[in-house]
Amino acid sequence: MVIENLNKYSEEQIASLQEKENVIRLIISEQPNRCNLEHLRKYAIKSDTNIQLCLCAEDNNIIKFDVFECLAEKVVDIEIYNRKRVLTSIIGISIFRNLNKLIISDLYDDKIVLDELVQLEKLEILGLVLNGDLDMRQYETINQLFSLRRLEVKGLDSMLLDKLPNLENLKCHNLKDGTQLGYKMPNLKSITIYKSPKIRDLNFLLGMKMIQCIYLYGLSNLSHVPNLCNLPNLRRIGICNMKRLEQMPTLNRELESLDVEKNVPMLGVDSFRDVTPINLPNLKWIRINLGNDVKSNMILDRFKNICETTRW
Repeated sequence: MVIENLNKYSEEQIASLQEKENVIRLIISEQPNRCNLEHLRKYAIKSDTNIQLCLCAEDNNIIKFDVFECLAEKVVDIEIYNRKRVLTSIIGISIFRNLNKLIISDLYDDKIVLDELVQLEKLEILGLVLNGDLDMRQYETINQLFSLRRLEVKGLDSMLLDKLPNLENLKCHNLKDGTQLGYKMPNLKSITIYKSPKIRDLNFLLGMKMIQCIYLYGLSNLSHVPNLCNLPNLRRIGICNMKRLEQMPTLNRELESLDVEKNVPMLGVDSFRDVTPINLPNLKWIRINLGNDVKSNMILDRFKNICETTRW
């Protein structure tokens, strides 16, 4: 159930709410009325209800977390979208002891203090999306988030990380250094790397023995991806907008999904000479879009009636 503009609800309207899926998503665009939150707790919250908070006010700094204290134990997901004003603080977030997911997006202070997150022992998903690179104090906090399973950040330097043994999914924008990722994240299963001009090679991928999915977007300085045939668990790979890439890497026989598209002008049909049903007998889905239908189809036709194929 999605609830917007809770402040406009009467007590009778709140009492009439019927929540069937045990999930309430609260869209918060202004400081909520404490009484209405109490009414929501009284009438709509069950023992197994989970609450998602989506903060999208013009200025999220005016929304104080302590107003949600009556619902705090039910809040498992907080998303903070800062489209107009810079978010400067998340002070008070530690009241949400069952918080599983925190996303802070768009405009936020590059040095926003994350210290309270260390108190959230159930936090598994953290996203600091589309703003500045991490600073040293933020690294210190992330290094103590041992429950993390998914992390999305900008400007990550693996040399500044401690081990995060439970991390399984990593998304990096503007990755600065990845050389230690295989060691620092030994159970990583999925990695997505977006535009990262400082990355000159991807040899660090070879140390990710548990990796299942690799997605590479906009790594325009790279002409080479190392052979990935010795990554036994790799099942999916996506390559997009890599304008200097000249050759497809060798892939393991267990691969199930291959996606190559958008602005890969150096890749020709010959670059895919090893992409065949014999070499990839377990492939279930393939998309090839080289910007030329004839060239794309020459590769896709190899898999016709064998697996799902598409250019789009």
